[in-house]
Amino acid sequence: MRLLRLIPLLVLAACASRGADTDERCRQLLDDSRRYSKVQEYELATDCALQARELAAAQGLRELEGEALCQLSDIDLMTWRDEQAWGNACEAEKIARELDLENVLTGALINKGKVCLFSGITPEDARDDEALAFFQEARAIADRGGELATRVNILCDISQVFINKNRFNNPIDPELYRQAGDYLARGEDLGRRGGMLGLDAKVLPIKIRYLRQGGRIDEAIECCNNVLSITPEKDYLQQEQAYYQLVMLHAAKNDAKQAAAAHQQYVYANEHYMKQKADNLLQEMETRYKSEAQQRIIAQRRIQIILLLVAVLLLAGLVLETVLKNRQIRRQNAALSESNANKDKLLGFISRDLANPDFNQDVQEMAKSLASMSEDEIRARCTTLMQGSDELGGEVANYIGKLMEERKKAGAKIGLTARELEIIRLSCDGLAPADIAEKLHISVHTVNNHKQNIYAKMGVGSNAEMLRAASSLGLV
Repeated sequence: MRLLRLIPLLVLAACASRGADTDERCRQLLDDSRRYSKVQEYELATDCALQARELAAAQGLRELEGEALCQLSDIDLMTWRDEQAWGNACEAEKIARELDLENVLTGALINKGKVCLFSGITPEDARDDEALAFFQEARAIADRGGELATRVNILCDISQVFINKNRFNNPIDPELYRQAGDYLARGEDLGRRGGMLGLDAKVLPIKIRYLRQGGRIDEAIECCNNVLSITPEKDYLQQEQAYYQLVMLHAAKNDAKQAAAAHQQYVYANEHYMKQKADNLLQEMETRYKSEAQQRIIAQRRIQIILLLVAVLLLAGLVLETVLKNRQIRRQNAALSESNANKDKLLGFISRDLANPDFNQDVQEMAKSLASMSEDEIRARCTTLMQGSDELGGEVANYIGKLMEERKKAGAKIGLTARELEIIRLSCDGLAPADIAEKLHISVHTVNNHKQNIYAKMGVGSNAEMLRAASSLGLV
């Protein structure tokens, strides 16, 4: 039956395996969502993040649920859904603070800061101080071991806060402008020292805005041209962003010719980027379809294997149970056969020796002295009678012992003492009161007194009636 006990363990193992699969599936969905976001496929990115959140919530994977909420908040910011971005960030922050998840908390605080950063369009609506507080808290957490990209992004976001603080000032506040440039320079320096890829593309919009706010248009144009010079030939997204900035910068200088040329390059880069995105999306969908189909096949086979193992174990358990029952039945039958053989042998001895006068005499002599014999003496005497067979002698002794016990019980029912029972048995042997007195070493008067007591207890009036009553009661 031990095999049957393994079935719950297999079920638990299957559940654990399913839990591990759920964790892996959630992480894969989040990776897919981030990849789609990078190529601006926000609908697909949102769909993957929502699936990851629902799956994580259903399985109680709180950390992954927090990561999914942060990813949804990121996508909402990119698609100008500030209210949804704020709500998802607040939920992620709650989970992160409950479970002490620093990475999730950092992401939630950054997103809340960005909502505040981009929400104010008038001086009265500006929430720059709130944004700065969120970014500073996120920076303190990230500095304890956060990823390099996160730390660089926070420095750039803080730079944007000070740029924002100057957007309503004319002329601009030089101290705020200095702080904006200082944080931007820190972010660039940290990223370059850490070998951060794509740094120029990350800081380009912020740097252009910073330079334009300070009236440094030529420096901004030079910055765009530097970015274009190091941009890979097929990185059309970065080219598109750089040419877009050039169009705006040349227009600010009233240089229509250069603005038109930059716009032409922008359109060219945009067309190639859209084609590239479509090709990548098609390839991604094909790969994803193959991967999901393969995962479904693997999951189906895993379930089939588990069901097969359970069926095999059940069958093995039934077979084992049948074998054990058959063994038990055989042992019982063997014991019964052995008992029947012993009984047949005993009956054979008895039937053979009943006609033997010497055997009968030995039995009679033993019966006369049973009252004075111990259990061991009775067993030894029976073994002798059974020609030395301990097993048969033991059975005869057990029978005699039970018989004596029943006689005692019968005598006790009518109040006979051991001496009175002994006198009854001696009377049954045909002994007269004088012989009984001599055998028991008591007086004849005492024997007669005992007999009168026996008559009274048994309700008889003579020796003959006493003998018949004793025989019917099994006392002799």
